[in-house]
Amino acid sequence: KTWTKLCITDYAVRDLAYDETNDLLYIANGGIGSVVKADGSQKRPDHISDNTPGAEGICLDPQNTNIIYMCGDDWVYRSLDAGKTWTNLCRLVGDGRDNCPDGGKTAGSIEFCETTRELFAACGCRGIWKIKACDASKGK
Repeated sequence: KTWTKLCITDYAVRDLAYDETNDLLYIANGGIGSVVKADGSQKRPDHISDNTPGAEGICLDPQNTNIIYMCGDDWVYRSLDAGKTWTNLCRLVGDGRDNCPDGGKTAGSIEFCETTRELFAACGCRGIWKIKACDASKGK
């Protein structure tokens, strides 16, 4: 058995999430515009998060793979449209005030539990936090 090259990334790969439904690999690669998707063609992957900070962790909602969660230094983001747009679940952008100061910040790892429909974030020195995920059938 031998390994098969899927793609080349611009930064160090931090995490992966595989979408079995659409045969796509989502990659958190740590740089600005840091979530990319690869289709196995061995070419450079498509950037899908050009306006977000560097991603450390990524996961998909198994009931609706258009719903993507990613995390990084000071935030957790959610996309309801396969990465076209992103919502910051952790802070109000632009005014410096915290929207959820007690969780999700400094997240380096993120995991989705299909049974409880909760999202877990491991947050550096701030512990482990969870939040109820959106309704997969409605995408909100």
